[in-house]
Amino acid sequence: MDDHTADFLGELRLGRRLTSTGQVAAGGLAIMLGLAFLLPDQVGFPVDPALAWAAILTGVIISLTLLNLLELLGGSANYGGTSALVHETLGPWGGFLSGWSLLAASLALTAALARSAAGHLQLFFPRLALSGPWLALTLIAALVLLQLFRWVPRREWLWPVAAALAIGLTVYLISALPHLNPASSRQSSPSLPKGLLQAMALLAVTYAALEPPLASRRQVQHPTRHLPRALALNLGGASLLFAIIFLVASRLPVPAQASAAAGFTSLLSLASPLPRPVLWGLALTALLLAANACLMMAARQLHRLSSQGALPRRWNRLRPPFRLPPRLFAALFLASVPLTLGLPQAWLTASSAGLFAGAMALVNLGMLRSRRVEHGRRRPFQVPFHPLVPSVALAISAVFFLALPPAAQVGDLLWLLLGLAIFFTYSWPRMVQAQEGVLVFGRSPSPAKQEGTYRILVPLSRGPEQRPLLRLATALAHQMEGEVVALQVIPVADPLALDEGRRLARKRNTLFRWSIHLAESHSVPTYPITRLARSVPEGILETAAEEQCDLILLSWSIGAAQQGVRLGHVLDPVIRRAPCDVAVIAFHPERTPF
Repeated sequence: MDDHTADFLGELRLGRRLTSTGQVAAGGLAIMLGLAFLLPDQVGFPVDPALAWAAILTGVIISLTLLNLLELLGGSANYGGTSALVHETLGPWGGFLSGWSLLAASLALTAALARSAAGHLQLFFPRLALSGPWLALTLIAALVLLQLFRWVPRREWLWPVAAALAIGLTVYLISALPHLNPASSRQSSPSLPKGLLQAMALLAVTYAALEPPLASRRQVQHPTRHLPRALALNLGGASLLFAIIFLVASRLPVPAQASAAAGFTSLLSLASPLPRPVLWGLALTALLLAANACLMMAARQLHRLSSQGALPRRWNRLRPPFRLPPRLFAALFLASVPLTLGLPQAWLTASSAGLFAGAMALVNLGMLRSRRVEHGRRRPFQVPFHPLVPSVALAISAVFFLALPPAAQVGDLLWLLLGLAIFFTYSWPRMVQAQEGVLVFGRSPSPAKQEGTYRILVPLSRGPEQRPLLRLATALAHQMEGEVVALQVIPVADPLALDEGRRLARKRNTLFRWSIHLAESHSVPTYPITRLARSVPEGILETAAEEQCDLILLSWSIGAAQQGVRLGHVLDPVIRRAPCDVAVIAFHPERTPF
């Protein structure tokens, strides 16, 4: 068997590094905070106080789609976001169309948030030579470079930052309450039903706060517990925050010196006795974090479409010195140029809302089809009053789209028609049934552990001691009628470097093929896994917990004091935090024959 052409035998997994509900919800919370500064400017001043009820009602309506998502998640393969769920229920055309819609929606929202961030930056530097659109494009370019070289904090740190921003915004809102003018609260417009419906349609962009937790579910520890809580936190928090902001904005006086580029922030800073630059900085940080989260949402959609063959696969190739695929981010930046420079901010927001409404419609349609044809699908949670709930949610998604301005509708329809043309002429012949998160090469993933089965985890490296270590694990498993999980951990900075992990896995193919042949000769079930993780100990511990292993078998080089253990600095962390027994096989590299 040729080492360079043979398929890697095993399962490729991502590390589960999101360990709390806050960490899972952080990406959506960042988008929610950015929208809190963007949406009041889109509805315009003076703000109708009835928009506060519109925000609550929109949250209730989107919660119907959320119920459908929760049922579909229970029987899902635990990878990917909205497009993966739609792909499972509606097939390739639905998965492509939802991914295509989310790609454009998140990119348009990135441009809108960057435009708003540029306006807030001009509050600090009113004499900047760059105009608003060009400054926004510069900010997007900076975000792209930061992602390519991974000059960004770890995902786990986003939660405390988002929480601090939310607390800061709450403090400014409370400080402005004594200075609000109740008389400035506007009466409802005679055309309130139409205006209210259009505002609710615009608020469909709230769905953007649900996509980051869905897309990262493969990295969540205990997803059945943390993921529903994170989704509910993002949707409920967004609805409540937008309602409060609209209510406060309806009572803000509108003086002549308010900035048109950052209307709500400027008005709130004038009404609050607290320092204005602090609020400007808080708003700018929230908008940039939201723009970055939307940019990564677009990157994930493009990465998924390319991985499936729906778009050119070469976009996913990783090239030094970049930490993420450069062609993918170059394509996103080029697509953002006309959006940022040539289209109004209001059109970008409305178009994004329409495309998110389209994605919600596909989720609800997938839910209806799933109940009809997927009778064997696992459903720990079932939507009540089926098919009424998904049918109502589907109808309201269509109403949201029709309530948007005609220009935004035309733009969205043209984008969807372009997507259909690409799908039937290019994507359909090339698409494969592969999905992001778990890639299987030659072998099926390890099955659920049977009660009473003894499972041994053997982390493998390139050292010569690994062959006797695996022989020992195979002998123990044979004696106890157990199983062996052969593991190699590849440190990868980000899930979007999945192709790089696959390349390294194929490069290290020989040892895993040998482990399969050895185990088969002893009739021992063996399941090879390659895990992408931030560190080797993290990968070992996560796999031991997921696979419910009873023993972790490690090696220790006695004579290499300065080098530590053969697998790196893993021995102490694994022993301290292991969820099962750990056996360490000590050897002297110069005296032990292999």
